[in-house]
Amino acid sequence: MKENNFTTLYYFMNEEVVLVEIEFTTVSGDKLIQWFKITENLSTIDKLNYKSQDSQNINGNNINVRVFEDAELRFDNDFGKFQHGENGYIVMKRPIQDMPHELSDKLSQLVKAL
Repeated sequence: MKENNFTTLYYFMNEEVVLVEIEFTTVSGDKLIQWFKITENLSTIDKLNYKSQDSQNINGNNINVRVFEDAELRFDNDFGKFQHGENGYIVMKRPIQDMPHELSDKLSQLVKAL
């Protein structure tokens, strides 16, 4: 049985929450995209149900927008604003290589379960 492989596309974090977008290949060979919201201590992991994406130019800045079933993320090259239900978070866009190994291992386990 072939194991799922994944690539992290985006990694955002602050002291409370981590947001990750991954692209993974299923056992049948399909490529899928999935976003996760993870509490900083890895105790809670929520799959975000993706609905749409857009790009907007606001005051000369290119702002990427991801809309989920009950959340929205707006981000540029450095920072993002994540609104999930009644909770809002300012998050930093981080280089993928800065992701802690513990988080990467957890994502690997999640992808295998998908």
